[in-house]
Amino acid sequence: MPASQQRKTPTIRDVAREAGVSVATISRFLNNPAILQAETARRVEAVMEELEYIPKLAARNLSSRNTRTLGLITEYLDGEFFLPLLTGMESAAFEHNYSLLISSTRHWKESRQRMLPLGPHNCDGLLVFPGSLPAEYLERWQRQEFPMILIQHMLAELPALPRITIENRQSSRDATLHLVQVHGCRRILYLAGPEGHHDARQRLAGYQDGLAAAGLPADSQLILSGQFNEESAFAVCRQAIQQGLQFDAILAGDDDSALGALESLRAAGLEAVPLIGFDGILLGQRSRPPLATVLAPTEEVGELAVQHLVGILEGKQVPLESQLPCTPHFFGSCGCPLP
Repeated sequence: MPASQQRKTPTIRDVAREAGVSVATISRFLNNPAILQAETARRVEAVMEELEYIPKLAARNLSSRNTRTLGLITEYLDGEFFLPLLTGMESAAFEHNYSLLISSTRHWKESRQRMLPLGPHNCDGLLVFPGSLPAEYLERWQRQEFPMILIQHMLAELPALPRITIENRQSSRDATLHLVQVHGCRRILYLAGPEGHHDARQRLAGYQDGLAAAGLPADSQLILSGQFNEESAFAVCRQAIQQGLQFDAILAGDDDSALGALESLRAAGLEAVPLIGFDGILLGQRSRPPLATVLAPTEEVGELAVQHLVGILEGKQVPLESQLPCTPHFFGSCGCPLP
């Protein structure tokens, strides 16, 4: 493409010409990508990415801020964790007179055949959950000055993107020291989350910090992959018990994996083994005994993320990182009496 064209804002006609299709085809793609043949949709999307094209209507809306729509994009929407997060987001969006669009990229990431369901083409700003989008999409949108807030993660590739995080590392350290100092534990099995996940990395580091502070050696055999998933945690804990792995407590990277660990302990007749999770989901509090956990301010994270995104849309300065504290709820499954 000539240098003179590169300096101009691309139009729908530029996209049509480069993709070898009509303007009407591009219009149909923008309204409903599924009606095009897969190969045509892929070619159109590739050209739009190459040209960094924003549809004209969306560009006009972005300048006037009159769509009053925010987007949340995440890979998965299952699990109890999302309910308080969405409650906080919806409450803040309503307060500021915005609608909230929610979309999962799980199927998009598997197919790569359609335009992203949310982005500059249909919302004023975006709330981005970990693992939902490749960094190159966020890099392109940042160059376009599209407002975005990262939720409970940060990206090394985009250090200037504002984010809302929680105090994972210190909280996990405190939970580890609680098991050591209050319950006399020395071999604490840790159920780690997915590799590359921000919260998972920070919580694992906190567990290791706690062991070091207590003067206990780190044993890689005691770190198992719980994957923030109840079934995965149940399976790895059951296998560890069957293979005779010696441990006297379990610290889980989240409550889902803690519940899986709790079931494996019950099945083996080891209910007395102290267990602590992380997040504070409702299902954990309904278990018997209640799940000892680190209570994360998930609803507050959702509220603050929307407030900061609206602030950006209103031309205000927002902090680069806002870190919210967690609250220990160490009773029940850890062995401490109920309050």
